[in-house]
Amino acid sequence: MSPSESPPANPRIILTIAGSDSSGGAGIQADLAVFHALGMHGASAVTAVTAQNSKGVHQLHPVPVQVVAAQIQALFEDATPAAVKTGMLVSADVVHQVAEILSAKETPNLVIDPVITSTSGHSLLSDAGVDALRRELIPIATVVTPNYAEVERLTGIAIRNDDDVVTAGQRLLECGCVSVVITGGHRKDSPKDVLLDQNGGIYWLEGEFAGPDIHGTGCVFSAALAAYLAMDLRRLQAVRQAKQFVTSAIANHFLYSRDFRVLNILLP
Repeated sequence: MSPSESPPANPRIILTIAGSDSSGGAGIQADLAVFHALGMHGASAVTAVTAQNSKGVHQLHPVPVQVVAAQIQALFEDATPAAVKTGMLVSADVVHQVAEILSAKETPNLVIDPVITSTSGHSLLSDAGVDALRRELIPIATVVTPNYAEVERLTGIAIRNDDDVVTAGQRLLECGCVSVVITGGHRKDSPKDVLLDQNGGIYWLEGEFAGPDIHGTGCVFSAALAAYLAMDLRRLQAVRQAKQFVTSAIANHFLYSRDFRVLNILLP
């Protein structure tokens, strides 16, 4: 679907629970752009307001936990979304509240992007929040999408080679989630990802470098994955499509860059 095409008459609803990025390159803004581009109706629950750009996060103001909860509950009063994606959750209290609500709603297609630290090194989730994520939210997830730094923090396993990646993914599966995708966009050799599931499946997905390390790729990948799962694609196919989406997005400047080039892409 391209920007010139009309959206479907009755688009499926996807909920993103994440922080606001003032640059529009990540967080809520990036998620909603991806959902729209893939023909979905994006709903949102904002967990924090940030002042940030491609160079880093300058300020972060958390939204009160009761307001986060009210945003989510209000959407579920209208309709059950076809998928839910979480990003930056800021604190253990927010993680607990989100997990409690989504568990009660038996949310389908729950994608957890475990945002812990920004690329520039700014902490986006407290230590207690990381523990709550591991104990309360990851166990109810359909897919968890950490990068190498995030999976190291969640599992305590240092990533030095591909065997370590698989071991860390298996450790995360022990938390109870259905599947894990460990994204390798920061690798020096090739940006290959790996999908692991509870059935013992291990699937390496080769990639190609489509451009420089750009702000927001993790958000875009997890948002696209949620959208493809909402289209009823099988997990492996959805992961492949999401990976292709990110590669195309980088190559065609869908993602935020310093010269603010905008969406101009025919999506896969």
